[in-house]
Amino acid sequence: LPILREILYNAHPESLQSSAFQLMERHAELYPTSEVLKIINHVIGNSPLFSRRAHETLLVCCARLDGHKDYPSVLILLDGLVSPFWEVRLACLEGLHALWNIGEIDVSTPRLVARVWITMSDERNE
Repeated sequence: LPILREILYNAHPESLQSSAFQLMERHAELYPTSEVLKIINHVIGNSPLFSRRAHETLLVCCARLDGHKDYPSVLILLDGLVSPFWEVRLACLEGLHALWNIGEIDVSTPRLVARVWITMSDERNE
């Protein structure tokens, strides 16, 4: 995971970064999910060139983890809902949806309700 982080955080050839995303998607279950999500959120917010690709990777990783949700990973996604970057907020909301049907969430959870409200009230419509 440190090598993938290095490749995705720093300026490396596009083909190498693309390979790093593919590796994360194909082997999502091999890495600590929360760490993978932190890396992906960082790329979405800080690398406009790879933001879309990172967004897709986040969704693939979340979909592959269905049924294996862990608390730290869900918290990373919830915290992403209040990111200063709208791209991260959108990706995390879609990631939560990919993890499970939003209708199954206990909406009495104050932290979740606050973050979803902030995301839904976002002025950017992208």
